[in-house]
Amino acid sequence: MAGCCKICKCHKEDDDGMKDINRNRSCTDILFCFAFLGFLVVTGIVAILGLTQGNVESLFYGSNSVGMTCGSLNNNHKPNVDMTAKKYVVYPRLQEDMIKQADLNPVTDLQKYTFFGICVKECPKSGAWVCTEQGEADIKTKGKAYLDTCRSLAGGGAFASAYNGFPTANADCKNLLKECYLQMFDTEDIFFRCINKYPKGTESETKACIDPPGVSWSSASCQKVSSNITLIGSISTNKADLVAKQISDAISTALRLFGDVQKAYVVIFLVGALGAIVMGILFLALMRYTAKCIVWGFVWLALLSAIGFTLICWVKAGMVDASIMTDYAGSTELTSTLSASNASETENWKTLAYISSALTLIFLLIVVFFWRKISLASAIISEASKAIASMPLIMLFPVNTAVILVVVFAGWLLIMGNLWTMSNVTTTDLSAASGASIVTNATLIDEQLKSVAPDALKNYLLAFHIFAGLWIMNFVLGVSTLTICGAFAAWYWTEPSKELVEKQKCKMFCGGCKESYRPRVANDKHPVFAAFQRTVRYHLGSVAFGSLVIAIVQFIRLCLEYLNQKTAGLQKKNLVFKAVFCCVRCCLWCFEKCVKYVTRSAYIIIATQGKSFCPACCAVFGLLTKHTSTLGITGAVSMFIIVLGKVVITAGCGIIAYFWLENDPTYSVGDMKLESNVLPLIFVALLAYMVGTLFLSVYDMGIDTIMISFCIDSDENKEGQYMYPESLAKAIGKGSETRKAKLELGDQEKTTTSSYAVEPEKPSSGEFI
Repeated sequence: MAGCCKICKCHKEDDDGMKDINRNRSCTDILFCFAFLGFLVVTGIVAILGLTQGNVESLFYGSNSVGMTCGSLNNNHKPNVDMTAKKYVVYPRLQEDMIKQADLNPVTDLQKYTFFGICVKECPKSGAWVCTEQGEADIKTKGKAYLDTCRSLAGGGAFASAYNGFPTANADCKNLLKECYLQMFDTEDIFFRCINKYPKGTESETKACIDPPGVSWSSASCQKVSSNITLIGSISTNKADLVAKQISDAISTALRLFGDVQKAYVVIFLVGALGAIVMGILFLALMRYTAKCIVWGFVWLALLSAIGFTLICWVKAGMVDASIMTDYAGSTELTSTLSASNASETENWKTLAYISSALTLIFLLIVVFFWRKISLASAIISEASKAIASMPLIMLFPVNTAVILVVVFAGWLLIMGNLWTMSNVTTTDLSAASGASIVTNATLIDEQLKSVAPDALKNYLLAFHIFAGLWIMNFVLGVSTLTICGAFAAWYWTEPSKELVEKQKCKMFCGGCKESYRPRVANDKHPVFAAFQRTVRYHLGSVAFGSLVIAIVQFIRLCLEYLNQKTAGLQKKNLVFKAVFCCVRCCLWCFEKCVKYVTRSAYIIIATQGKSFCPACCAVFGLLTKHTSTLGITGAVSMFIIVLGKVVITAGCGIIAYFWLENDPTYSVGDMKLESNVLPLIFVALLAYMVGTLFLSVYDMGIDTIMISFCIDSDENKEGQYMYPESLAKAIGKGSETRKAKLELGDQEKTTTSSYAVEPEKPSSGEFI
């Protein structure tokens, strides 16, 4: 009986504390899940409204004189006009429109210019007639020869339709020449715009000797030569063609910038993408075995640098004899170098010496009093690498998230373009400018062009759509974060197996050592999929809640940036208002970072204990209060490691790409010769940085999950029951206080079904069980 009670007592003690993540959980924040589903329905209604009332194709194709978009069904206008067969727009009367808008400044008022456009099936050649829909209907009865007659009667040139002297037999020429125009130049297709091609002609240079005159310019006695360059055969319009100039400038810039990128795309994708993945894997492997050396090496290097800089400040301030450093360095040239030049400089160095001394002392005290915390941080980083090695497929999960985000963002952009182009057709008057009378004496009439004006409802729908995009994309990121953190949490809270003890001998850069690593037995055969299943089944409401909070803060920041642009002029006049605005923007930025940190930490609590979002946030604040130093130091050290990883991956890929482009003859001669390596290397660095960030985001979440799980473990368990791995226990001096392995040989209930853990060996028949 006593033995039975003892067994019961031991069993009760074993059940005390937390040994695994909460697997007996229920749905959390279900109201927010339903609210998010309702929000998606409203978002779908707004999307349908944008698709039916807007026309995203108008952002790519041009518009004609009646506000219809070329190459589009124009289903946002009544009546609908199918212009899909006519994708190109030609501007047949650029000269006339420029003259009638002569009061506008081409530099400052470029966006205010309006040009008469006609949709055509193909870009016309010189001498062809270009007609509107009405004009094409009119000339079907009279033929194009009648247009030539009308133009000859009007005398040609600009404003031919304004000529009032047409004979009675040709009285309809006036109206017909308003619908049809003779194309004076060949055109070419650029961005679905038919742009005039102006012959440049040839240059002829004439030289003459002017000192002394009358002598040949090639003579040795000629001292001064004048040179005149004449352009022969050049043809252009009377007024500058702003459309052609703007588009040609954009084309030349794009070709100049992206020509080298197109040639070196193989290097960019191979090195920037695959190379970054390989370097990321190598970096994680390096962190698994050398995290402690790297962390402590950085700490001591930073401390020595701070001490050295402080000593230099004291010497420059004249409070320490420079000969001390001279004797130590064995150089007499340091004395003059370390001496301040004047009294004011001495005072500045003295102030800097006091500040640096205080900061160095603070840093030294942090190292002395929190050396165990620093060791714990390095151990947590190493454990995150081990967890990833146990669950290698977890590195692929962010790829799925990135693909989903790209699809969502593409759809969001499509709807955004349609909402942006929600408009009503309006009429714009092109009043004759004073310069028009110089061109012709004919009586001028005011032309009217139809264009589009924004819909009154558009701005409200755009604001809603922007907020919807923020919430949906943060929701996708939240599901990914909760899944990854759930997998790491399940790995941490797994029962250590006594039978699976493996002796590993490692020779690290900091010296040889022996490490006993006990693989952790997983309760889930596929931990990442199991974590995703728990997230979708139980915690979509909590993800909707957390993503809503982040979206609200981000939307407020966007509204503030909008106000910042609108009040730019006022801020220039009022410095106090500008300072207040900057402070508010900075505070909101900090607040967003805090909200994101608390939300991600709450996701870890949810993944571990199955709590709702608000209780999880309260638990996060409790951990922050109780484990401030642990979370702060570990967070700072892990941030340094993550930044270091991004730098290593980005710089390494950039160096590899540089040597490839420099030594491969493919990119130095022939058609594939690069004008410069700069832009391809920039693209390699950007791609490598994005891949590295995606890769290391899993590592970062693993570190945070293990760190918070360690804090929970310390609070909810007691001596002999701690679940943290052996390396973490040694880092804080509690190596003998962790939970002992309880799997006994032959125990069928505690054998692992993990796909990444080795099954224990079966005992021999004569072994005592």
